[in-house]
Amino acid sequence: MIEANGVTRRFGRFTAVDDATFEVPAGRVAGFLGPNGAGKTTTLKMLSGLLRPDAGRLSVAGKDPQRQREAVLAGTGVLIETPGFFEHASALENLLWLGSLGRREPPEKLRPRALECLESLDMARHAARPVAGFSTGMRMRLALSVALVNRPGVLMLDEPTAGLDPIGRRAVRELILGANRSNGSTVFISSHLLEEVEVICDWLVVIEAGKIIAQGKMSELLPTTGESHFSARLEPADGAASVLGTIPEARAVEREGAAITFRARREDVPRIVARLIEKDVRLHELRDLGRSLEEFYFNLTRAKTAPPEAVR
Repeated sequence: MIEANGVTRRFGRFTAVDDATFEVPAGRVAGFLGPNGAGKTTTLKMLSGLLRPDAGRLSVAGKDPQRQREAVLAGTGVLIETPGFFEHASALENLLWLGSLGRREPPEKLRPRALECLESLDMARHAARPVAGFSTGMRMRLALSVALVNRPGVLMLDEPTAGLDPIGRRAVRELILGANRSNGSTVFISSHLLEEVEVICDWLVVIEAGKIIAQGKMSELLPTTGESHFSARLEPADGAASVLGTIPEARAVEREGAAITFRARREDVPRIVARLIEKDVRLHELRDLGRSLEEFYFNLTRAKTAPPEAVR
């Protein structure tokens, strides 16, 4: 559905994207990870036809974004960097006008879907307000509405939850997953929020210094075994740490406020939970503090210092 084959893009002497080859199969929700300056935004701009690659080939839904840009954009919802709006027009007017660009149907035909998008992102009460007075978070919600209003077959989103509060981020996650489930949309999301990528994505593409260094199914890339650090809320709290300390598979058991932390192999966790239940210990929460995506990402990139953010 989304493909790059040997794609390179330079800005003067700086190579922002270097012989990148990757794919996102149809129907996947893919996370696009990499440090600042790794080439994520440049890649998304090339995929949407905003930049021309110096070498290589790109394809979105079987179409070349350079030669068939209008056809690509007609079936794609795009959010890249800070969106521009008609400042003195209302949110609804912006959504109708921008959502109808490149399409044969008149703006007013979009009204029902436009109002639905605004409602989903808690923007319906601001529909008649001029955009000039909007906060950064409100502008981001409106930009997402523009990307989603036509129920596109492909969504390409650059930091879609930037500037949003936790409620806004949750609404965005639900909309993205809803578009994938109901429309079968293929989604490609650039983000620095690893926990959000881990929750909603089933495919991963990682870029560093312009080069693709990993890609594939999340389930195949991330470890489901190996030792990790866990935090648990257990009752009764006073005796739970002692009980956990008697379970051989749980190591380095410590009490930290209301939580009890321990180390264990991930594959041993079901056995540990079963033993706790046998001892009448109630488990209210269990968190993997060494989140597998976080571990995978930092081990892969080796926590290198990113290139200057001037070129992304």
